[in-house]
Amino acid sequence: MDNHYLEFLIELTNNVAVSDVSDQQFENINISNEQLMQMTRNFYNSFDNKKIKDCFNQVVSKKNSISIVPRPNIFSGENSTLGGICLYDHIFHQPYPTIYKHKNIKDFLILNHEIMHGVDFFMLPKLYTKTYYGFHETPTYTCDYLTIDFLEHAGIHKKEVEKLKNDKEGYFCTLASRVQFQINRRLKRKKLICPKDIQWMISSLLWILI
Repeated sequence: MDNHYLEFLIELTNNVAVSDVSDQQFENINISNEQLMQMTRNFYNSFDNKKIKDCFNQVVSKKNSISIVPRPNIFSGENSTLGGICLYDHIFHQPYPTIYKHKNIKDFLILNHEIMHGVDFFMLPKLYTKTYYGFHETPTYTCDYLTIDFLEHAGIHKKEVEKLKNDKEGYFCTLASRVQFQINRRLKRKKLICPKDIQWMISSLLWILI
């Protein structure tokens, strides 16, 4: 991986990299965990793909595999935007998605996002190796935009969905800025970038440039 390629990546992100993105203020939405899960079932059942549906059913079939919990007050700094996580048990082959409830429209997107990690695990079992690092977000970023489309077509909370779209676009603009920063830092040091960083950057660019 030479510096010419890194400079090419910088050129790709120049049109979208923004470091100062305003936060979206979402309105509180009173929805129970059961209602949230039903919305997610409706979303995944809308897929015209039997494999995705089957994998979704595998994710949710195990009792208590999905956790929807109150958002802790201890989140700050880089963790302030943490919405969820999906852990995978490589021994018993079971994903465990968890979301930290914001009590707004983002909960639906985050739940679909974390469950998609589980779907991805079932579609092709994998380990977090150097060949996979970074690319695990590609299917979930796809899911994010499909979730927004689903909400738009359903006509649910139109103003909040528009904020959700702006929030996601702002996220990718910020992500592009971070990619540029990392590449520039490597170029200034005149060192070749490590494979894991390259995989993460390319994975990010797949969505930044769409």
